[in-house]
Amino acid sequence: MSKLFATLSLLMVSPWLYAGSVRISPVQVDFVDQDKSASIMLSNESTNPNNLQIRVFKWVQDTSGVDQLQPTNDIAVSPSIVNMQPNGVNNIRLVRLNNSSVQSEQAYRIIIDELPKPIDSRKISNGLQVLVRSSLPLFIVNSKNISDLQAQLVSQDNKSFVQIENTGSRHILLQELSVVDKSTNQKYKININTVNGYLLSGTSKQFEILDPTASTQVLNNKTNVRIELKSNGKDLSF
Repeated sequence: MSKLFATLSLLMVSPWLYAGSVRISPVQVDFVDQDKSASIMLSNESTNPNNLQIRVFKWVQDTSGVDQLQPTNDIAVSPSIVNMQPNGVNNIRLVRLNNSSVQSEQAYRIIIDELPKPIDSRKISNGLQVLVRSSLPLFIVNSKNISDLQAQLVSQDNKSFVQIENTGSRHILLQELSVVDKSTNQKYKININTVNGYLLSGTSKQFEILDPTASTQVLNNKTNVRIELKSNGKDLSF
């Protein structure tokens, strides 16, 4: 029997979300100041049992803004393996092993993997088994940390980009991004989603302007364009 992972990067669009037949709440975990523990609730909303593995990884971004997950012992998970009964509910406890204050935000990812169901060799295979992987952000933050950013147009190898730099001590989450020609009010939108929209503290990322109607002449005239974006729910322009 073949197995396939479907990965979901989960975001603050509602207080809960679905990953296959499992409902997860909340969709983001925050440890503020010296908070010691937190929890997430998993609800199996199907009539079949479901086995899950829960792990926490350190979340960093390289100089190009690409996500990287690293093993960590900073957060303990209990239980880390869950056998969810049909229509059952399980609470997962997350515990900081060092609850001292942090100077700037630390980022992690909670990875929830659906484990393959046992195969009965007496039965004919029913084909592809899709396994869901869910990814939730977890942040350890000082209550005095703030988010801030800078944006500018840059050109490289005959391509144009909007470069966003997170100059604050908290993450930013881009929800919308576009470049506007101030002379015509023409707007060139850039695709932003829950995968590429995060910028962790102290990182920068370039977003290529792929709109075929955006001429090089317009984009090179930086005094005649405006960058508009929505970050953490706030509208900003540069």
